[in-house]
Formats: sequence, structure tokens, C-alpha cells
Amino acid sequence: MLAYPFIMREPGSGARDVMERELRRHGYGIGRLRTAMEFSNTGAIKPAVEAGCGLAVMSPASVRHEMALGLLAVRDIDGMSPSSGIFM
Repeated sequence: MLAYPFIMREPGSGARDVMERELRRHGYGIGRLRTAMEFSNTGAIKPAVEAGCGLAVMSPASVRHEMALGLLAVRDIDGMSPSSGIFM
């Protein structure tokens, strides 16, 4: 996971806070990720992921439409709890 570039929400967003908390729970700091880009909304993150700019951590509900079209896929992050609402 740490080898891939990540497209992130901006610091202070609820989604970023949840992601940072889940990373810390597993002994990782946000600084260990290779941040390629930061955006202030999920609508901007999805096309960047579709274009191959990096991975993003988002809730499955926020990408339901793109998943149905086969544009994005949800992947569990090794060792992270699906109950956290965090998926890749």
C-alpha cells in the first residue's frame, strides 16, 4: 500500500480524519503515504483515480455509481476493518 501514490481529501475533512485514525490504529502515520494530490471533494478525486493518477480511500457509498459502470473498484486494505467505512 505504501508504494502507491494516493489522492487524498484535504486536511480537516471528515473522510481524511477517519482515514488518518484508521492508519494510526495500524501503526502508520499519514506521512508514510505518497500523496500525489489533495482535493476538497470526492467528485474531483474520482476522475483522478479513473485517469490512473493514484489510489484513493473513500467510502463504498461514494463510488457506488462508478462501481456499477466498472470504472472504479473497491478493495479492502490489508488489515483494516470494513466497519470503518474505509475501502480502496
